[in-house]
Amino acid sequence: MKAYFFRISLRNILKNRLYSIINILGLAAGLSAFLLIIVYVRYQKSYDTFYKDYDRIYRLRYERSSAGDESARFASCCPPAALRIRELYPEAEKIARIFRYRATVIFGEKRYYEERMYFAEYQIFEVFDFEMITGDALNGIKNANCAFISESYARKYFGDIDPLGKTINVDKEMSFVITGVFKDIPDNSHLKFDILLSWPNLITHYGTDIESSWGDTGFFTYLVLKRGVEAQIFENKLKTLVERDFGEVLRTYKLTLDLKLQPLADIHLNSNYMQELEINGNRNSVRFLGIIAFFILLIAWVNYINITTARSLTRAMEVGLSKVTGASKLQLSMQFFIETFIINIAAFVTSLALLILFLPAFCNLTGMPSDYNLFAFGWFWSLTGSLLVISIIVSGLYPVFVITSFKTSEVLRGKYVHSKGGIFTRKLLVLFQLLMAISL
Repeated sequence: MKAYFFRISLRNILKNRLYSIINILGLAAGLSAFLLIIVYVRYQKSYDTFYKDYDRIYRLRYERSSAGDESARFASCCPPAALRIRELYPEAEKIARIFRYRATVIFGEKRYYEERMYFAEYQIFEVFDFEMITGDALNGIKNANCAFISESYARKYFGDIDPLGKTINVDKEMSFVITGVFKDIPDNSHLKFDILLSWPNLITHYGTDIESSWGDTGFFTYLVLKRGVEAQIFENKLKTLVERDFGEVLRTYKLTLDLKLQPLADIHLNSNYMQELEINGNRNSVRFLGIIAFFILLIAWVNYINITTARSLTRAMEVGLSKVTGASKLQLSMQFFIETFIINIAAFVTSLALLILFLPAFCNLTGMPSDYNLFAFGWFWSLTGSLLVISIIVSGLYPVFVITSFKTSEVLRGKYVHSKGGIFTRKLLVLFQLLMAISL
């Protein structure tokens, strides 16, 4: 019986090719737009969440204000804060600092001006679980004149030559021996670097006083709180630290200074402070994009319902004759649901083809990685499968209800096609669709 309904449904779809193509392309366009936007929204929300302990990692920020309510809010921190926290507060399980250093790097005849280069404490590898290719992550840059480089930069400077043990020159003033190579930092990280230089060279280059200045900024500080430690309670404790170490100076100059904890996963979408490492996203924009994606999908569904309902009026005679020959309401419902199922399957296959076709251009437009493979993610297939089921139900339920509710006696006399109820329903659907389009 089911095979019979499937053949009948397929025959009706093929018989009315133009109607079927319009419905399939309409659904496919809406689904493709929805999925592309959701992929972008998901990507934006995924920033820094791939680190093992991202939910316990915080960036330590610095805020300073004067008596005249002039304030400066920094993404970075003052250099001595990390030293004192490491010494006095066991709640901070791990803490590390990095300092951006832009300079010309030379190896042989190769010379490049690098902007993604940092001096880093070796504990940075304890805070973040960067993937190493070769070298000792914790001890490789512990000593002076040592450096780690990314996999792509190893190829950039050394080609196929093993980079370990090779020496690079920085600003013609400092020399570093390559002691490790790490995997390229993922694009969905706010902290991106290609060269890490040993921390002792920073002290040598700028002098020992640099680590004792509470008035300086530019030191990006990250810490991991122990499990069970509440960030707000720990942040309140830092007020005591500031008062003890720098309170007298602050009162002299009528200033206030606060150390703030910022969750790692909130940085990309909720941070717009001075000295940010990169231009961040905007949570409100991402949220509204998600709403727009839903509206587009809703318009596609309403469009399908509208066309199907309008065409169902022309199929009234077919339904009436089927009822006269003994077809039950359940059998008619099954037939029309199978038609909806086939059209939705075709639309989803078409939308996946459109995704493959347009994803490279979409990545280029949005700044997502060009090699982004959304088909490798389990959540994408779960979303697609759930969407298929919902689409079949949403787009098929009302048309099936309308078609199977025709009264046989009225249908055979041709009354329903021109009924006020049928016309009103079609107008209402068109109006609803138009209002959603205007809202977008």
